[in-house]
Amino acid sequence: MNTQTHTPALADVSDKDLMAQIVQGNVSVPAAELYRRHNRALFNFVAWSCQGNSFEAEELCQKIWLKVMYCTHYQSASSFKTFLYQTAREVLTESRASAYDQQAIVGNDLNVPDADLTPEAESELRLNLHRVRRAFMELPTLLRETVALRFFCDLTLEEIAAATGTVFDTAKGRLRNAFAYLRRELGHA
Repeated sequence: MNTQTHTPALADVSDKDLMAQIVQGNVSVPAAELYRRHNRALFNFVAWSCQGNSFEAEELCQKIWLKVMYCTHYQSASSFKTFLYQTAREVLTESRASAYDQQAIVGNDLNVPDADLTPEAESELRLNLHRVRRAFMELPTLLRETVALRFFCDLTLEEIAAATGTVFDTAKGRLRNAFAYLRRELGHA
């Protein structure tokens, strides 16, 4: 006779339920699952905020996950993604104090898709990627953050508004303004 109680697979447990376990003091397994689900998008967001400095982004991600793991005030009314990116913004603000706005673009390690490109086509693609990255990094902070949350972290406009402490129309306007800026800066590129 099987006397084990059935526990749902972690894949079936919602982010909110995992956070509830963390708040109750059961940290390691739920935190590892949340990390598995969300770290890639979080790292992308933080890396863009750090202008591509992956070492700094990794350090900041560790601080963010530590804050999540030691959280005692999670409000389940909002989504976990909203909570995670609010926490990320707090850590970025504390750690950076807007210093990333003043740094130069770091690195030339632009990823070029694997394809059978001629050397000329690859060179042109790299140049265009560099232009896009430079234009993105030159966006004002709030616009850059909104674009990163939408496209690198896959947050909805409602989640972006909650994560940034604004209203839906503000998040939508920031996204629209960011695209207008990028169109102006990039022209035909």
